[in-house]
Amino acid sequence: GLKTLGRMLCDDPGCHLLVIILVNLTFSDVAVRKDFLCGVGGVGGADGMLVDSLAYALLLSSLTDEQLAALGSIPLASEDGTPHPPRKLLSLLRSALSANRKLDPRAAPLLLDDRPFAETARWCLCAFKNLTRPGTLSPSYHRDDRNATHERIPGGDAIAAQAVWDAGVVSSLLRVIRVERRTGGRRRRGSEEEKEEGGVDRYHGAEEETNTHTHTHTQAHGNINGGNDDGESNVPTWSTNSSQDAALYTLLHMASVPGMRRAMREECTCVEELVTIVECGKRRREELTKWVTGNLGGRNEMEVTELGNLSLQCMKARMALSYLIGAEGHFGQPPSKDAVSSPSDDLDFETNYSNYQSANSICEHEAHSIIELLSHCLANRAKEGAGGFSAATFTVKGVLFSIRCVMTDPKNRVVFATIDGARVNALLLKALGRYSLVADRKEEGIGAIMDAEAAEHAVFSLYLMSNYGFQESVCFTSFGKNKFLPENFEGENASVLTSKILSSYLDKDGNTPAGNHAAMQILLRMKYLNFSGPIDELLYPRKDFPSGNDFAFEQKLLSAAKSSYVVNKKVEGAKPKGDVFDRSIIRLRIPADCSPKGVDPKTYSSPLIAVEELSFGSKTVKHSQSIDDIAIANNIAGCAEGFAKQAYGFYWRWEDWGGDDLVDQPFLPSSVGAKSSNANQRKNNSNGKNDASKALSPPRRG
Repeated sequence: GLKTLGRMLCDDPGCHLLVIILVNLTFSDVAVRKDFLCGVGGVGGADGMLVDSLAYALLLSSLTDEQLAALGSIPLASEDGTPHPPRKLLSLLRSALSANRKLDPRAAPLLLDDRPFAETARWCLCAFKNLTRPGTLSPSYHRDDRNATHERIPGGDAIAAQAVWDAGVVSSLLRVIRVERRTGGRRRRGSEEEKEEGGVDRYHGAEEETNTHTHTHTQAHGNINGGNDDGESNVPTWSTNSSQDAALYTLLHMASVPGMRRAMREECTCVEELVTIVECGKRRREELTKWVTGNLGGRNEMEVTELGNLSLQCMKARMALSYLIGAEGHFGQPPSKDAVSSPSDDLDFETNYSNYQSANSICEHEAHSIIELLSHCLANRAKEGAGGFSAATFTVKGVLFSIRCVMTDPKNRVVFATIDGARVNALLLKALGRYSLVADRKEEGIGAIMDAEAAEHAVFSLYLMSNYGFQESVCFTSFGKNKFLPENFEGENASVLTSKILSSYLDKDGNTPAGNHAAMQILLRMKYLNFSGPIDELLYPRKDFPSGNDFAFEQKLLSAAKSSYVVNKKVEGAKPKGDVFDRSIIRLRIPADCSPKGVDPKTYSSPLIAVEELSFGSKTVKHSQSIDDIAIANNIAGCAEGFAKQAYGFYWRWEDWGGDDLVDQPFLPSSVGAKSSNANQRKNNSNGKNDASKALSPPRRG
């Protein structure tokens, strides 16, 4: 039936009712969609391939009357009368259009509303959105199932994403979502050519051109059908089920597929187009923050709808960027020279990473939006009103993975901590509890949305956020001194409940090594984390969601915790020194002659951040036993103070001590005190016990 419908669509691309039928058929789970794709041509398949039929119809329906007239007719059959399969028709059309996957950086946005077959184009994009939608537990990394002959079997979403890419319509998708700024009738996008002309940053051109470009506030859905000479066109305040909305969903779904990310980064302008969308949100960050926190007030319905739609589209673009930028490092950490050992480990991505890293930085309104989204997903709840979505639009695992990828940038963790890190932490712990306590009880209905990979994303994100949730008695700076979690969950002590969830997690089979490491690190620092305040402090007073029930634990989870016979793993790690939280530190490689002048300096915002490349995320540092990140950070700080000449194969010094080279420091505590006026305070913070910062197993270079 699908083959017949696809053939009919190729014969009459203007009949959007045929596409509507196909769209309705694609409202199915990932296994059924996989059968659709493989049964109608599949990978390298035969004629009638569903994606090829839709791509053919999309390309034709996106043309203007003048372009259709200039194109002429596409032969539907060969000379002997044999009908061309959709793939052949698509190839003929692309050749006629001289289509190229590489998008012209100066091309105008593709506005489909004024096309003669606009509805056909819109429904084709909706079909792509449905076909590429990831399953509940689709893999985040290259961990696909394998058949009896050990060949990799990709999921239905991966097959669809590859088929859409091979169909050559990604460039059209990118033009559909393209945001364009204008000044005096001249298009400005921040491309490389424009940077040479006007000094515009490629990834943040709009943000840095505020003095030379007049930003015109557009009303009523962002003026998506054009724009003024001075202002923006195709502003991402797109309504649900619009062409732009469906195209952006398709790109988000494709970015979630591990095998697609490299091509989307390198072979098209996907990152640049997504950045222009989130930049639109950054220019209205104050309004969006008020809207997402329920503090907007005094706006008419049209303005509220506009802000709601803008918030949703920015969040989708942010999630796609997080997958493309933050997913390729070792265990979800940013790639670095220390973490890459061979060309097969994405050296090409590391080369471009300096250009991409700023594109993964979030604003406050985005952090609030992610928290709200995770709360809706955990409750399997749709969001109503402006910027809304159905309960099936996003998956818990996909949102957790996006959070994990966003947190590869330490600055983003600070944003979450600043708006009350306990909000995201409580939701992360709740997701982890569903895996640790009830994931084996499918009849409970609350553990089926998590697998070992999703649990890793939750516990690793919680581990990274724990760096910003220490008690005041430990952290003498506001940088790390925040609430980690509330004091109680439904009357249950939060510290005890957290320990039990982490202990239960560590006792489960099938955990990932990264997840086990993250859980142990939290347990090691539990004594020093800040559990305080009621759950009510996490709520948004003027919003219905997230609600108190979203942050609280379901009774099923609490009952499972009480009935669990897992013995809490009560371990105590090193107490952090005051300097490990927010004092910038420089790492230098030890030269071959072991001279005190280090080479290849690299600056970190704190020893705790520097630890990430020496701890579990490192491929070049070996650990013989358990690791304590706090102990490693203390040792690094001690080396910078002069208590040791080197630590973990590097020289270390504080950035605020100045100088271009590693100073020839004396390595006695008495002489260190003369160098830094804060030395005595830092010694007091560790209570004079240098053995408290001794790592459980000092890592060795290898």
